[in-house]
Amino acid sequence: MSFSSHWRDGALALLRMAIGWHFFYEGWVKLMEAGWSSAGYLKSSTGPLAGLFQWLGGQTGLLWVVDQLNIWGLLLSGLALMVGFAARPAAAGAMVLLSLYYLAYPPLFAPTVNGVN
Repeated sequence: MSFSSHWRDGALALLRMAIGWHFFYEGWVKLMEAGWSSAGYLKSSTGPLAGLFQWLGGQTGLLWVVDQLNIWGLLLSGLALMVGFAARPAAAGAMVLLSLYYLAYPPLFAPTVNGVN
């Protein structure tokens, strides 16, 4: 291996760990906050799947399952990315979570709020 490939591999490992930390931290905060729920986030969804997300936000029993999947998905994918264990499946799971967040609130073509996009 050349020096440049070692540098690239090291940089990618650091990036993987940083992204993993972000996912893990977000899951940890949700786990530690008593009474945290995604209900408000889901009920105010504006994306293409808004109807589904708003319905999920109103279903008490199902909402608990959604909350647990969200928390543990963030924690486990973040931990796996940080330590490098099963990094590919963890990255796939993290991409699914991010895709769902983007479908709830698409960042592109959002209406302006107070003149700011």
